[in-house]
Amino acid sequence: MGGTILSGGSHRRTARVLAEHPRGLDHRTLFEVVLADPLGDFVEVTGRAGDVVLAHPFMFHARGFKHAGPPRVISNTETGLLEPMRVGPGNGHDLAPVEIAIRRALEEPLPAQRGLQRCRF
Repeated sequence: MGGTILSGGSHRRTARVLAEHPRGLDHRTLFEVVLADPLGDFVEVTGRAGDVVLAHPFMFHARGFKHAGPPRVISNTETGLLEPMRVGPGNGHDLAPVEIAIRRALEEPLPAQRGLQRCRF
């Protein structure tokens, strides 16, 4: 197929690792710590020209292997923050969706590992 491979629930593990390291981690160290245990619940996501996938910024993902057909283009665009995230305890009002998702990721259990699944929009 050649779509993007997402690891469902990986944002939860990433959020927990970052919560344990409040001063932050460089990318390499973050990857090493998060990937110390195998990820699972893989989903291959494909779509048509013009489709957009909005994913949690902590979601682990990788390109799939495309063996035939026209080339596909992907853009990993990030939106910068205007102020620091508010993910700690406290008032839950006026939080951005990603802040709410991070709070939930710290509270919810990690998902069970499953094999690769395919999702087409």
